[in-house]
Amino acid sequence: MLTRLSVSILAAFAIASAAAAEGYPSRPITIVVPFAAGGPNDVLARLVSDHISRTLAQPVLVENAVGAGGTIGSARVAKAQGDGYTLLSGNLGSLGAAFALYKKIGYDPREFASVGMLAGTPNFLAVRKDLAAKTLAEFIAHARANPEMVTVGNAGLGSNAHLVCLYLESLAGIKLRHVPYRGTGPAMKDMLGGQIDAMCDSAPNVVPSSWRGRSALWW
Repeated sequence: MLTRLSVSILAAFAIASAAAAEGYPSRPITIVVPFAAGGPNDVLARLVSDHISRTLAQPVLVENAVGAGGTIGSARVAKAQGDGYTLLSGNLGSLGAAFALYKKIGYDPREFASVGMLAGTPNFLAVRKDLAAKTLAEFIAHARANPEMVTVGNAGLGSNAHLVCLYLESLAGIKLRHVPYRGTGPAMKDMLGGQIDAMCDSAPNVVPSSWRGRSALWW
């Protein structure tokens, strides 16, 4: 296991006052996922949206606003009215690392109020099935023998998938070629199709693939 991904639901400020004023919720709620459909943030948001909808007796919509490592969708929520009807499914990359990696991201962490933690999931290194390396040691040896030639997909600069693979590089003393996507879902599709060699991603996105024999995983 390389690290853990924390996924949180956040909203703009003033939720409490809005709820008191109009009997929250009185209309549909939107959860903005700042990554493409099919990734871990998207999967978790859709799971929790169903539960929220049944509990509050209001429709809960999940909307993907992708790009720039999750910062585009996050900025959209930061600019939304602080009434509790626009929520953000964020993670370590979009809510933490982005502030160190991007000069201008269009929002400040103080513009959000934490609603709750959705999940903490283990991250895995996954590779395309036909890659010669079949163990972590073999992958590291392969990367050392081919510096900056092994391609790894991620959800954009500063995304969790990007940071985890950077951490692996640091620990193993290797150099990988990072390929940004608009989400880990599209990256996973390309890896399974052989367009890229590997990716670092969380369990919801990669474990089902391994069960079907489409990729290899290492703790």
